[in-house]
Amino acid sequence: MEKPPKLCSTDIDEIKFKKPGDQMSLDDKYNVFNGPIAKPNKYISETEKFDQIVYLFDYIDDVFQEEMVTEFSNLLKEARSIGEEDPKKFDDPYTPEKLIFYFSKGNEGRDPWKASKNKLIMGDPIELIKKYKFDFNVDAWKQSFSASKISNIIKVFGWGMNTNVPYFYKKLIDKYDFNGNGRLDAKEFIFFAIWENYKQYKQCKQFCFKKIIDEKIDPLFSFLDCDKDGYINSENIWEGLKYLKRSEINKEKYNFYKCELPKPFNRFYRTNAANDFVLKNFNVADGYLNREEFIKGILLGYWERQVNLINIVCDDTLNKKAERWDPTGKQDLDCNDLMQMYLPHK
Repeated sequence: MEKPPKLCSTDIDEIKFKKPGDQMSLDDKYNVFNGPIAKPNKYISETEKFDQIVYLFDYIDDVFQEEMVTEFSNLLKEARSIGEEDPKKFDDPYTPEKLIFYFSKGNEGRDPWKASKNKLIMGDPIELIKKYKFDFNVDAWKQSFSASKISNIIKVFGWGMNTNVPYFYKKLIDKYDFNGNGRLDAKEFIFFAIWENYKQYKQCKQFCFKKIIDEKIDPLFSFLDCDKDGYINSENIWEGLKYLKRSEINKEKYNFYKCELPKPFNRFYRTNAANDFVLKNFNVADGYLNREEFIKGILLGYWERQVNLINIVCDDTLNKKAERWDPTGKQDLDCNDLMQMYLPHK
């Protein structure tokens, strides 16, 4: 396919490279002997200001949304069907009894590090957890993934992780357990699955989003990267997505290119959506995305839009399209309000 002339704009000499790091790494003050604590998801907390990105995803939903929902749903369903490890062979760092000990500050429950200091638990341990952790969501917790279950998932799915690291499963839970309940709920688990696998998705056996990456995300990056330097910027994305093959029935819906202001400069108001996508996901080179970062950005974009604490959301209730577009999907509400500024005053 011949590349449109405006698509190529990257100047590799302008890219400022830096050493990539794990944005989700545990804090320097992390202590493996402490219990679970609530903490912000660094990816979200550091990038939530890039809120215009939603218009880009509204536009590409026609191509990606349904398949991403299917990928997430299949992963969640299969992962939940996998059983726990044998408790005689696997020491789960966050059993209910251990959680009681942590949340009660040692007053009740089982000391995870000193078995001789176990304390008698009277009644349902889950109810006892609620006594000490007031925001404990029992329904979400029961449908969440324990370290014991995740251990089996990693083996069954063939996710290539070095599980021989000391305290591997406790560190894994502590890294991705953002609400601090000792397990990974559906939203935390899908995030973990993406973050740990997007770089080596070709090597794992299953449920690493390989099909949608190989068939849609990777080819789209190759199209946008017209000069084949391995990087794209916001202008590449803005110019390239104009040629995205959306279905005829939805061609006029959620089209962020239609918001044009009567200005000689900066006529296209939604260019900030493409810019926000780059700013939210670049790591190695300032203002540019490489192939891995582009893959991560698409996957996590749909994770934000379609996954809640317990389930995968199939429609647009979570991504709140109705707040940005009229019922037909053809009118950009914010753009309509903005255009009122340019109407002649009577």
